[in-house]
Order: sequence, then structure tokens, then C-alpha cells
Amino acid sequence: MAALWIQSGAHPFVDFHYPHTPHYVYLLAQVLHFCPESIHPTLFLRFFSMSIWIITLLITLRLINKENHKLVTILILCQPYQIYFLCIVKCYGVLQLLILLVIWMQNSNFKWFSGSLIGLILSVRISAMATLTLMPSPGKIGHWLLFILAMCSLIPAINSGLLEHWFLPIQHFTAEINSFNQHYLDSYQEPLRMQFNRKLAYLLKSCIMWSPFLLLAYVSKNMKVLSLICLNIIFHLLVSRPLDEYSCFLLLPCSLLLCQNLISAPKSFYILSLLVFFIQIPRFSNRLVVKHSQIVQLQSLNIKGSVFGLDAYVQSNFFDSCDVRQILGHLSIFNNWSDEFVTQKKVFNHNTLKVHLRTSNYDWLLLTNSQIKEIKLHHILRNYRLIKTIPNMLEGNETLFVYQAFNPQAQ
Repeated sequence: MAALWIQSGAHPFVDFHYPHTPHYVYLLAQVLHFCPESIHPTLFLRFFSMSIWIITLLITLRLINKENHKLVTILILCQPYQIYFLCIVKCYGVLQLLILLVIWMQNSNFKWFSGSLIGLILSVRISAMATLTLMPSPGKIGHWLLFILAMCSLIPAINSGLLEHWFLPIQHFTAEINSFNQHYLDSYQEPLRMQFNRKLAYLLKSCIMWSPFLLLAYVSKNMKVLSLICLNIIFHLLVSRPLDEYSCFLLLPCSLLLCQNLISAPKSFYILSLLVFFIQIPRFSNRLVVKHSQIVQLQSLNIKGSVFGLDAYVQSNFFDSCDVRQILGHLSIFNNWSDEFVTQKKVFNHNTLKVHLRTSNYDWLLLTNSQIKEIKLHHILRNYRLIKTIPNMLEGNETLFVYQAFNPQAQ
């Protein structure tokens, strides 16, 4: 959604709320310039992400020792869950490609330039601190100057208002970076026992997922791989709600680091890889069924006229109807803020959202039952009739209710 807004001429932090650094979303906005009108922008970006994955995979296979092809194939294929996240529209695929280029440069005449790429990686995702272990010749000031120069690419974003919007979910230090950050942290407040259970589950899932890599790294005494994986897992323990997907961009780089030279794998590696593969299969299998694709189902509605929804899938399908204050879907409803403050910050609370719905007279409303109850939209829905329900939609896999106005403006 942010990429669509940027392509249409809007600016993050100025025209709409955006809680991340802007490098990746500006890249997507440029990619969208090549999107044909006959292809949905989200599907085009998925094709782009898949292309990045294929390019990175081919580079990896080119750089490894030919006698290790079987080994690297097992390392990659035992990680279907991670591959899924590397192929969707998130920054992981681009980060993986950049890290791979860093490793390649360190074995070439361009070693001096790899520090700037590490700075770019951290500019895209600040939590990828473990990549600092890849810095070439840490004692040389020149490499750190290039690193700092790349980090300076954040200065234009900071001048535009990045620090007023940036969400850093480091709950442990109760750091109030800005009003948005505090809102999210307040929303994420959980009992200590629940936090502990969540982090313990993250730690166990991550260790199981990376166990074939850790075993090979231990056997081959590859400290670079051990430090990359372990530090990345530990750094993400600091965030409020860590997910094991946060390490997926290390998949091909760690495979390359392990298989650059001839390596002998113990029999336990093959058994462990098979177990990890079967453990991950149920976690992503339902995502690969095209007929259940949310984008496909929304497109099949063939809706004409103005459409309002509170989710990125809905907004991207009916972008012409989307208000800039909806940029993060349901995450942009800041109900603890006053009407004046949300107007100043260019987001919604429940009151301003209901006023917006009453004055805009949308032809269609696409809502879930939880959204209707939470925002108390029953009064507004009196002017609409329920046309259709679609099960298992949006992030919460809820039933999506499709409402049409009694007197639609456009048919």
C-alpha cells in the first residue's frame, strides 16, 4: 500500500504514517512503474519478489563448491517455511541478496566496498545487526567510513519525519521513541508470563528450524555461520513479539558460507534435515493453494464503485477508493488519541473513522465482524445490505462481510 501511495505522488512521513525506513518501499514503488495495467500491482510485486529469490538462488549455486551441490540442495529444501517468506512482498528477499553480495565481495577485488552494503542492509532493517559480523577487516577505518556513509542514506528520511513515525518494538527498555511507537507498545502490553512463553516458543522454533545449519557449522568449525545465526536469533529476542521468520534472510548466505569449500556432513545431518522439513510443511502448505488466494477472491467479486475496507488486501484491490489515513489498515486506528491529534497525525480513531464513512457514502463496505463490533459500525450499516460473505479472509482468517449501499452511486 505504501508503494502504491508513493507511486501516486505521496511521501511517507509527510502525507501518511509509515513505521519503517523507506528504502524498500521506494524500491517497490519504482518496480510498480513497470507493472502492466492488466496485472494487479500486488501480484506484480509478488512476481518481482519471486524473481529476486531465483536470482539469489542462482548466484548461490554459482559460488558454492560443485561437490557440495547435494548438500546445499538439502539445506535449502529443508526450509520451505523460510522460502515462503523470501518469496512474498517483504524486504527479506532483497536483504538476502545484499548479504550474498557482501560475501561475494569479500572474496573478490571489491572487498573494500562490502562495508557500504552492510550499512545499506541496516538502513533497510535495523534489527539485522548480526550482519555486522561480516564487516571486512573490522580494524580498518575506511570500511567503517563506507558503512557510515551508507547509513547516512537515512538522513533524508529523518528530515522528512522518520523519527516521528518509526516503530522500534524494543519493549524491554520502555523507550518512547515517538507517539506512534508508544501507541504500538501500549497495544502490545502482555503479562510477563505470556511474554516469556512467546519468547520461549520463538527460541525453540528458531533453534529447530536452524538446527541443520548449526550442526554443520559446529562440525566444520564455521564460526561465521554460528555467530550470524545465533546473534540474529538473540537480537530479535529483544523485540516485543519475535517471529522465527525474522531470520529467513540468512538462508542462502549461510548455505553459501557452509558450502563454499568441500565439507563432509555426518549422517545425523540428513536425518535432522528430514525432520525439520516435515515439521515446517504444515506451517505453510495452506498458503500455496491458489484457489484460496485472498487477492483472487477479492478480484472475483467484480465490484464497481467506491469501496471501503480496513485491510491491506482490500485496500490494494480497490486503491482508487482508499483514503491515505488507511495506509496500515486496522493497525492505523489510534483510538486512544483525540480527534484533533489523529487529524494532525493523518490517521483514524473510531470517531473520525465513523465520520469519514458517513460523509463519504461508499458504495461498498468490506468488513469483518470484529471490526464492526470494535468500531461500533452497526448504525452506519443500516444504509447497507449484506450481499456476500467470504470465509477465512485477512490476517485473522475471519469471515469477510460484503455490504452494498441501498442507493449506490456507481454500478
